[in-house]
Amino acid sequence: MKNLLILLTLLISFGNLHAQSDDFDGAILLGGYFNFTIQKKQVPYLGTTLGIQGASYSSRPTDARSTDLSISPIFGKEFSQHWALGVKLNYRNSTYKSETTPTFGDFTLFVYAKRTSHQIGTGFFARYTFNPEQKLNFFLQPYFDLNSATEVYKVDNDLRDNDKINYLQIGTNGGLLYNLNKKFRITATMAGLSFSTGKWKDLIADDMDNFFVFNTRIRVSSISFGIELKI
Repeated sequence: MKNLLILLTLLISFGNLHAQSDDFDGAILLGGYFNFTIQKKQVPYLGTTLGIQGASYSSRPTDARSTDLSISPIFGKEFSQHWALGVKLNYRNSTYKSETTPTFGDFTLFVYAKRTSHQIGTGFFARYTFNPEQKLNFFLQPYFDLNSATEVYKVDNDLRDNDKINYLQIGTNGGLLYNLNKKFRITATMAGLSFSTGKWKDLIADDMDNFFVFNTRIRVSSISFGIELKI
């Protein structure tokens, strides 16, 4: 929360300084994104997956259920016709449950597994709109995020894994803005390039390690739709 307040103060200060320099009456932006996936049974893994966001995959049939919820509200300010700066929150909650009955000869074993993960973070973004005078706009949106996550894995209520992860992510997205009127517009954002690095800690084994990931997700399944209000 402290990081978010610092970012918000810097955003407002920068916007006010720019407004004083060229008398641009920049709008305040309120909006965000929402994704929700609920799944029963596994999606087949085909080597190249079907690309369903938030879904879980398996190479064999499994009685599994999962839910995935992600919310990312944003607060921003336009300081020119092309540029806007903003801050955002990142929240995600996922649950995966599976029931399997492996058979060993005449003996059948029922196994119940559950994995839950929670993530929350803050960040800021800059958005460049290429054609602001049009009703349909294309934009690029570089960003910087700080996130913290926990994950717990149990088998038959026996704790097998308990991890804590802290990481930062730098990347850029692209997308479209469609202006419904002077106040509301629809956003469609596609994930682009990202680099993530951080630390995770195994709370059971009391072990720590570092990680980094470079990712490209330029595909239709990565599109998130949202809505923005201009004040």
